[in-house]
Amino acid sequence: MKYTCVNCGFSEDWEETDDIHGDMWSCEICGDIFCSKCLIDAIGTREYWEMMQSGEYVRCPECFRKVENMCKKSEWSKSYDSVRGIGDVL
Repeated sequence: MKYTCVNCGFSEDWEETDDIHGDMWSCEICGDIFCSKCLIDAIGTREYWEMMQSGEYVRCPECFRKVENMCKKSEWSKSYDSVRGIGDVL
C-alpha cells in the first residue's frame, strides 16, 4: 500500500526508504502522513533528530510548530508526559 506525503505529494510503501524523501511517517497527534524530507525542510535537521531520538511523539511539521509554540509560552513542558494527549487540545 502506498502512503502519500500531505506536504509534497510523494508516495511510497510504508517500509521503503527513498534517497531524497527518506521515510514516511504518521503524525502521532493528528495522523497526517509526511516524508522525512518535508519534516527536515520545515523544522531543521537538528530538531528532526532530537524529536526522533527523544521518545516523544513523532509530529508533523504543523503539530511540531504548535507544540513548540506552546512550550515557548510555558503552557507545556517538552516532556513526553506533557505532549501525551495533546491531540485533544489541538
